[in-house]
Amino acid sequence: QITRVSHWLFDNVKFKKLQILSNDLADLYFMGTFESPQYMLSGGEIIGFKATLVCDGVGAYEAKTITKVSTGSSHFAIQCQQDGIYEVMPVYIIEMHDNPVKITVNDEEIVLNSLSVGSTITIDTDKLIAKSSESENLYVGDRFNKCFPRFAWGKNLISIEGKCKLTINYSLTREVGC
Repeated sequence: QITRVSHWLFDNVKFKKLQILSNDLADLYFMGTFESPQYMLSGGEIIGFKATLVCDGVGAYEAKTITKVSTGSSHFAIQCQQDGIYEVMPVYIIEMHDNPVKITVNDEEIVLNSLSVGSTITIDTDKLIAKSSESENLYVGDRFNKCFPRFAWGKNLISIEGKCKLTINYSLTREVGC
């Protein structure tokens, strides 16, 4: 068991999501890897680990999720006031209820067309990857226009044309410990 834990903790390849154990900061987490791991021993038994945490950014993250169902046309705004100057890179999850679907974010349009009704399309603006739950190739023809809109600081205007369920997952950077 201790070997599995140490392999997970000290795998320097992947950043781990680390929850902050504080009532004041319960909704925040860090993304980090551990360096220079050492076992903590007592009486020849391993009782814990000691390591240096290297984070992927300047602060903690606050995860957000917004879900909207459109039966034809809807409009809403998302306010992004995060610490720092970083863009917010959302993941859009679109459950197709009809064709076509157009999602406009701050004048940038995601256009989805000729896709299976009932399929779920995931568009990751950080990794610049789009995929379909039905294994449809989104990069051929006019199925997806290869638009990956990010959120800017402040008010982000979003509109949906077409029938779909839109879920947006994103994280805001938060300064912690100052």
